[in-house]
Amino acid sequence: MWNSGRRIYRGGSPLRRGRGFTLMEVLIALAVLSVVLIALHQAFGSNIYIHTFNRSLWKAILYSHNELLRFERLAPPPISVDQGEFEESHAMTGYQWKRTIVDDSPLPGVTLRKVELEISWSMGSTVRSYRSEIYVLPK
Repeated sequence: MWNSGRRIYRGGSPLRRGRGFTLMEVLIALAVLSVVLIALHQAFGSNIYIHTFNRSLWKAILYSHNELLRFERLAPPPISVDQGEFEESHAMTGYQWKRTIVDDSPLPGVTLRKVELEISWSMGSTVRSYRSEIYVLPK
């Protein structure tokens, strides 16, 4: 039979001397696996934090803009400073608000009433906030 440099095994599979992984191969595989799992854990934790922050921020933005647009449609509000927390039955439970209404002169001879609304909330040990404002005619 012609042989091209390969071993010819007759009748069955070739016998292997070692039928498993060496200890070094197992340790290297575990080290690579642990590095990959740690990276995935960090990415997942960061993703959860970013999702929670974005959800809270968008909630504050939507409430703030809806509230300020209400001032645009109503009669001009009186100059005042108010603050408080939302009730437990409110959709914004856990958030605090501060509304400041002042007269402002952005240009000489032009007086507008500035309505500023700041929404703040706690994320762990950090307090986050979003501030928005609108100008209305004082009439």
